Amino acid sequence: MKKYRYVANCAVLLSGMVSFFVSCHQGRQKNNTTDILKISIHKADVKSDWLTNHTQHWHFSEKHICIVFGYGYNDENFVQSTITELGIKYGLESNGGLILPLRYPEDFKHGGSGRISILPELLEDKHIGGIILLGAPENTHNTLSRMKTNYNGSFPYPIFSYFPQDDVLGMEYVSDFVLENAQASKNTESLQDEQEQVLTNDVTALLDSSIRCITLLDSPLQADDNLHAQVQAIVGKMGKVNRYTDPETGLQSINHFVLD
Repeated sequence: MKKYRYVANCAVLLSGMVSFFVSCHQGRQKNNTTDILKISIHKADVKSDWLTNHTQHWHFSEKHICIVFGYGYNDENFVQSTITELGIKYGLESNGGLILPLRYPEDFKHGGSGRISILPELLEDKHIGGIILLGAPENTHNTLSRMKTNYNGSFPYPIFSYFPQDDVLGMEYVSDFVLENAQASKNTESLQDEQEQVLTNDVTALLDSSIRCITLLDSPLQADDNLHAQVQAIVGKMGKVNRYTDPETGLQSINHFVLD
């Protein structure tokens, strides 16, 4: 009798476990991308000193994530230290790794001056899986708009724009999302001072979580109600993310955010 009761109890327990996992699976399907970003992006958070104390642990990558270091983020020492840290973790494109760093204007020289318009040429022979823009210079949105046209009006990979110094409305059109500092979003000038430094100690961590996010995606983030939570998941402890509200109309942007 005890044997049958034990078997019956096991059957009930097994049935409950099956129901639980099915329920979880169905729940994940409803909001899969958001859940992935909230859990996976930060589950492997790594401090800079950890990166520098470990040997190579990245693997060869056919796809590459391009990082453009624009105004406010193009200081040579900052770029070099950031590339070194990310290179240790993800590998650089020049060595068969994931990261393709480009420094503006140094890597965009054409006729003696830096031109963001040659970005398509720099990426022409690369298998790009995403683009991250830091301090996008003027006319970046025009360059990306032409690239977008070549993809029949829709990029096949994510584009994240942080703290642009280009036209924000234009950047909204060509990016998955645009993130500004709260103070910059209130600036009535069309463009910030190109030499203004907006470096923070959290930028490398922001790049790291952005890279991990892009590696989890096989297409751009959707401009929907989940995007706010997804951007907050990427930003993490760097600050609180709010939707940008137009001061004249009171309307909120779907993919333009400010960091408080």
